[in-house]
This record gives sequence, C-alpha cells and structure tokens, in this order.
Amino acid sequence: MVRRLTISLPDDNYEFLVAWAAREDRAISNLVNRLLMKLIEEEKARIQAPESGERKQQERE
Repeated sequence: MVRRLTISLPDDNYEFLVAWAAREDRAISNLVNRLLMKLIEEEKARIQAPESGERKQQERE
C-alpha cells in the first residue's frame, strides 16, 4: 500500500528543493521521496546496528 503525506516547509527550503529537483531533472515529489526513503533506510540500519554488534560479541564468548 502507498500512503500520501502532506508537509509544510519554509519558503526557502521549498525553493531549495525546487532548484535541486530541477538540477536533477526530476519532480520535487520524486526528489523528496528519494531523500526520505534514504533517511528511513539509514535510520533502520542505525537502530539495528547495536543489536547486531551485541550478537557478534555474544557469539565470540
């Protein structure tokens, strides 16, 4: 399932995204989606990293 999300941004941030999207020849929504998905994956990895580190230490013992 795909969900839609509405956000509010300060004008300067919106204009920055407009320029960024234009440089990459993509829609603003596509750029924001790509950035958000990257941040989500990084956060998931960060959250899981301590658990995997603990498992590795337990395996050594």
